[in-house]
Amino acid sequence: MQNLEQTKQSQFNIMFFTIKILALFFCAAPLFQFFFKDNTEGTLENINFAAIIISLVIISIITFMWVIMDYNRRRMKFATLIEIVVFFGVCFASIMISGAYASYYKFLFIFLVVSYTIEAGIKPGLAIALTSSAVIILLDTILYHPQGVNLYFQADIALSAMYIVIAWILGFYTRLERQHIAELQLYVNLDGLTGVYNHRYFHDHLKVKCEEAVKENLHLSLIMLDIDYFKIYNDIYGHQQGDDILKQVATIIQENLRPTDVICRYGGDEFVIILPKTDRETAIKVANDLRQYIADFEFPGEELLPDHSFTISLGVAEFNGENDSALELINRADSALYRAKFFKRNRVELYASIFDQFKSLKHASGAGMTSVKSLITIINSRDNYTYNHTERVITLLPNLRRLYRIGRQ
Repeated sequence: MQNLEQTKQSQFNIMFFTIKILALFFCAAPLFQFFFKDNTEGTLENINFAAIIISLVIISIITFMWVIMDYNRRRMKFATLIEIVVFFGVCFASIMISGAYASYYKFLFIFLVVSYTIEAGIKPGLAIALTSSAVIILLDTILYHPQGVNLYFQADIALSAMYIVIAWILGFYTRLERQHIAELQLYVNLDGLTGVYNHRYFHDHLKVKCEEAVKENLHLSLIMLDIDYFKIYNDIYGHQQGDDILKQVATIIQENLRPTDVICRYGGDEFVIILPKTDRETAIKVANDLRQYIADFEFPGEELLPDHSFTISLGVAEFNGENDSALELINRADSALYRAKFFKRNRVELYASIFDQFKSLKHASGAGMTSVKSLITIINSRDNYTYNHTERVITLLPNLRRLYRIGRQ
């Protein structure tokens, strides 16, 4: 979906760029007419080829600069402003060459007004319209010297009004369209029941955050949480009241997150929280705080649950940089959540891999360890339950060793 939106935006950018290039050449037409005005006999001898070549070179350079600026627009802060100034300069030069206050090409500013009002909005459009109006009015008042009524001034007052009206109307409808698109995108990205972001937005946003973390060398963590005994609550009170619980849980979590954190509904009674610029230690603290908030809140009907209260289980995983991926991060958080659910719920578990445990063991290298890792990987692909059981055994090994030493003493 995100790729589709990027493709559409790219098509719009190409369309606007093409329109502006064509408008630029149209505005430069009076410059070419100026160099052909003395060719009354229609012979090639009277054509000023040097001037034509210089004009073409200048227009080509402007076009090339325009292409570069348009390509780097996101990185160049003043690219759009420079682009408008260049466009405005070409229009102004064409008007001055073709007669200044008496020019028939004063309407050329309309291309500038229309193009940038649609692309940039009502404020830039009105600014360009007012500037264009001021220029043609000043030409009439400063350069016009004949006695009598200034007919050019009267016509240009109407032209100025047209600039402003077009900029205001186009800008107003452009603003409405953008607001409407923003609202539609918001509805598409939100979960209809809880009001938090949905599953689709979660995957798109997490992918973006993973790319940012790799590019800028930032920490990134993920929390996956599940409501304990939610199925039992649904069976007792029905799905409608269960939906109310989901809304309350989502609201409590959202109100107690940091501004940069993003909560999404993953599915059913599962939620995920993306924590940008957050290491695993901070993520564990955030998860424990959320767990406590839910445990302390009094939900209706929670006294009939096995633990007589609503609780959540949470799994935490941290992104591992360029050798990691969004999908692997989700799988690790899900695995940590599974472990939290297994250990009597209402707890936070940090993802710990069985392979990470092997790294701390002596002689954990060589062909023998490679064979063990291959065997564990095969177990995971064939029987996930046995793999998770193996991970739990490995996790408990240090405690078993400690108990064994205490017993021998």
